[in-house]
Amino acid sequence: MAPNQEKTENPERRKVIALLEPMSSAAESYRNIRSSIFYTAPEGDMKVLTVTSSLPREGKTTTVVNLAVVIAQCGKKTLLIDGDFHRPKIHRLLG
Repeated sequence: MAPNQEKTENPERRKVIALLEPMSSAAESYRNIRSSIFYTAPEGDMKVLTVTSSLPREGKTTTVVNLAVVIAQCGKKTLLIDGDFHRPKIHRLLG
C-alpha cells in the first residue's frame, strides 16, 4: 500500500471482511449464516431479511454489509437498504 493511500483509505471498510479477506474464518462465519438462512427459508419464498436490535453499536451494520456481500457472491440479487436515518453508515463501508 502506498503511503498516500493510508491516509485516504476509509478505515470503516476494514469491517467488510467478507470482501477484503474472503478466506478468513470471519468471512466463513458469514457464509455459514447465509447458508443457515437459505436452509431454513422455503425455497424461493425469502424476499426480505430485516436485521434490528434495541441498542446501538451491537454490530448490525457490520453484520448486514458482510451478509449482503456473501449473498451477492453466491449469485443472488441483493439490495441493501440503510434504514438508520439518524446515523447512516452503510455508505461508509461500501463507498
